Amino acid sequence: MRRGEILGLTLDRIAFDFGTIRIDRQLARSSRADHPVWGPPKTESSTRTIPITDVVVEAISRHVRDFGHHESGLLFTTDVGAFIGTSTLHGAWQRAAKRIGTDATPHDLRHYFASVQIRGGLSIKVLQALLGHKSAVETWDTYGHLMGDEDDRSRAVIDMALGSGPRPSAAATPTNGGGRARRRPTDESKTLLQQRHSRGV
Repeated sequence: MRRGEILGLTLDRIAFDFGTIRIDRQLARSSRADHPVWGPPKTESSTRTIPITDVVVEAISRHVRDFGHHESGLLFTTDVGAFIGTSTLHGAWQRAAKRIGTDATPHDLRHYFASVQIRGGLSIKVLQALLGHKSAVETWDTYGHLMGDEDDRSRAVIDMALGSGPRPSAAATPTNGGGRARRRPTDESKTLLQQRHSRGV
């Protein structure tokens, strides 16, 4: 999520039971004092629903229990209950970054998320949807260098398919298009297929 999307997140956009967050707006820079103003996301493709893990759901639940939320439903607030604007976040981040000696920015957390997903094998197309990029080209241009050696990956896939490498796991078994794994032919079924072929069936 982008900074404005996080600051503009309200409880009604979080589906705790389903583990998703709906992103269809962000906190506008025109927000003042105790009057939050929402604006559209950065681009049309930024409107999206993203999955969140149990650990994130639990963290949000604890946050609401311990700190409450703004009367508007905004999730993140200051010590006095006011919503957090971009300048407040920037100042707090700068102080914390200086204290631990890093030059990382809040946006670097977004890059970290993307790099973790790529390391886990997520495709560029799915990552594009999660990040809300306009196109997969933008995602590739930004994170393609993290994909590793595609030549080696291609060789490994062929090695597994032709039997000279480790057998693919159940997760890698081809599917029939409906999400269920295709059964691999047994020796008996291979014989029957050969007989049918020889008879021209």
